[in-house]
Amino acid sequence: PVAVAVDAGGFARVTAAINELEKQSANVIKLHAGDALTGTLYFNRAGADGEADAALMNTVCFDAFTLGNHEFDKGDSGLKGFLDLLRKGSCKTPVLSANVQFGAGSALHPSRAPGYVSPSTVLERGGQKIGIVGLTIAQKTKASSSPDADTQFEDETMAAQREIDRLRAAGIHKIVLLSHIGYDYDRQVAARLSGVDVVVGGDSHTLLGPDALRSTGVGSPAGAYPTRTTDKDGKPVCIVQAWEYAQVVGELKVRFNAEGEVTSCTGTPHVLIGDDFSIGGKPATDAEKAALRASAAASGVLRVTAPSAAASSALQPFKDRVAVFN
Repeated sequence: PVAVAVDAGGFARVTAAINELEKQSANVIKLHAGDALTGTLYFNRAGADGEADAALMNTVCFDAFTLGNHEFDKGDSGLKGFLDLLRKGSCKTPVLSANVQFGAGSALHPSRAPGYVSPSTVLERGGQKIGIVGLTIAQKTKASSSPDADTQFEDETMAAQREIDRLRAAGIHKIVLLSHIGYDYDRQVAARLSGVDVVVGGDSHTLLGPDALRSTGVGSPAGAYPTRTTDKDGKPVCIVQAWEYAQVVGELKVRFNAEGEVTSCTGTPHVLIGDDFSIGGKPATDAEKAALRASAAASGVLRVTAPSAAASSALQPFKDRVAVFN
């Protein structure tokens, strides 16, 4: 085998892939499982903290976003600043966490920031109501991030069950847990819950999917996409996670019966790549490029995706500021 190099990932490709997938399917829900913030110069050297992240998230227009631990890296007031930027767009993405209780002095206490963070949101697709419940990893956020001292994170399972019960009492029987607690913990929590159907997770940077991910050099998957498991009552639950750093857009197709139970779930982790292939350090010829594109398509996981023009132009002013530091 020869070494083939190609550009991969980036938020402008995420936007493009989600736009393409949205056109191909009915009843699409676009979800972000947390940790939009920190980690690169784009966060703290390209305008206000998180300004670039909010601008790019708004090019996708997510239907829900759950708070990850890194959202608290600059304290509650830093998070409020980011959520203000996110709300500036036309999307008004619901921000979720069922297990965070903002302290009395917090910039995000409901008395100061009503409606900024909710335990759940309800979406309607094809005349059906779907409840989305958010969860944030409790101990890790408290220990390794910087939430306000009196902001508390409740036990994940307890908080999730309370919110699921509330939704079910309101007649909503299709429940997605949008969780930032990690893949192994997702499986543990799902087994303790009653009434959860789908878990869209984050935090552990877990790559899920077929062996083609290994053979194409992407990485070693930790499980299937989706991972099928059961809840406390033995009902099916489908768990997914889309790896890390805007390299994968996960596509999950779920079918429900009239009782709101999952009858099938299938999915693909789309690994987003460009088509600027080089082989052994040299640019690929047209013939090699065509062969590589065919091979990528045949893999079932590599998706050649041109960056979204709208997202690229939203990114450009931030890119220019970051370039100064490189």
